[in-house]
Amino acid sequence: MSSQAVLVQEFLIFLEFKAQRLQLRPPLEDLRTEFYREIKKFIAIPPSFKGLGYFEEAKGGADKDGKAPPPKHKVLKIFRDMPERNHASLMLVYRRAAELFSKVEALIAKYRPWVAIGLHEGSLDDLVDACATEAADFEANFKVLKAKRKEAEKLPATEKVDCITVNLAPFKAAVDDQQ
Repeated sequence: MSSQAVLVQEFLIFLEFKAQRLQLRPPLEDLRTEFYREIKKFIAIPPSFKGLGYFEEAKGGADKDGKAPPPKHKVLKIFRDMPERNHASLMLVYRRAAELFSKVEALIAKYRPWVAIGLHEGSLDDLVDACATEAADFEANFKVLKAKRKEAEKLPATEKVDCITVNLAPFKAAVDDQQ
């Protein structure tokens, strides 16, 4: 019960840079909602079991057609009380889910420096004028740009965070556009 991998399916999301924002598609909030919905569905399975029960004869007389009411199915508390009895395990599941989303947020933060130029709100020319005033500055920055371009080629196509696969293709395309 304490393993999320058992609880939910695999999720595929995309890291992209649009409108000067590094973001996920679908958004992290939507992913979080779907993830917790899957956990809730999993927790609701045992109480819905009809097995290990018994039928109780209906009390009262016949209805207006003269037929006796059907017996009522009573379920033993074994499955119905399972979520309550496993409260500690469920708390662990929710804690691990929170950790999972923290890891995804850390992944976004890890790639944010790659789009630093795109995050600049002013003119790119103004940024260059402010940072590079001499020919040596231009040369040094050009060498750094070439090195970063080589590093960008080595970025992985996907990153896996437990049951979430983050596709980096849209992000890598945006990084290439900035260089």
